[in-house]
Amino acid sequence: MHKAITPYYWLYLLMLASIAGYANPQVQVYEYTIKVNVQTRTCDISSTTGSNMITVDFDTISKQGILNNQYERTIPYRIRCSANSSLKIKIQGDGTSFNTNLLKVKDNADLGFQFKYNNSIFNINTLSSSFMSSSPPILKVSPKIAPSKENTIKGGDFNSSTANIIIEYS
Repeated sequence: MHKAITPYYWLYLLMLASIAGYANPQVQVYEYTIKVNVQTRTCDISSTTGSNMITVDFDTISKQGILNNQYERTIPYRIRCSANSSLKIKIQGDGTSFNTNLLKVKDNADLGFQFKYNNSIFNINTLSSSFMSSSPPILKVSPKIAPSKENTIKGGDFNSSTANIIIEYS
C-alpha cells in the first residue's frame, strides 16, 4: 500500500536536510547590467502626391505592347524618415499561377505584373539589398502575359491584386 506524500511532508524533509547540512548554504549571486538603446526612427511610405494609396495606371494597353515591354511604369512613391536610415524594401503580394514572382491580376489569370528595383528584376515577396532612405531605389512595374497564353489572351479591364510595400530597417 502506497501513501501519498503531502506538501507538508516535503517541507519537513527539506527542513531536515537543511539542519543536517545537506543543503548548500553557499549560494552565489551575480548581478548583470544590461544596456539597451531603443531608437525611435520612423519612416512613412506614400505616393508622390502624399496619398497613402500608391496607384499605377496603365490606361489602355495592347497585347503587342505588353509583349514588346512598352508599358513599364515608374511607381510613384516616396519614403520619408525622421533620420537617414539604412532600409530594405519588399513588395508583398500574391503571385500568379504561371509565375509566383509576378503579382497576380484578380480579373485575368493570364496576366501578371513584374517589378524592377533600379532596373533589375525584383521578385515579389523578396527583400531587397540595403539602401539609404535619402536615396530610395527606383521601382518600376510592367504587365506580363503567361507564356502559354500569348496568342489567346482575353481583352477587357483588369485590376491587380493588392500589393504592399514593406520597409525594413537594416
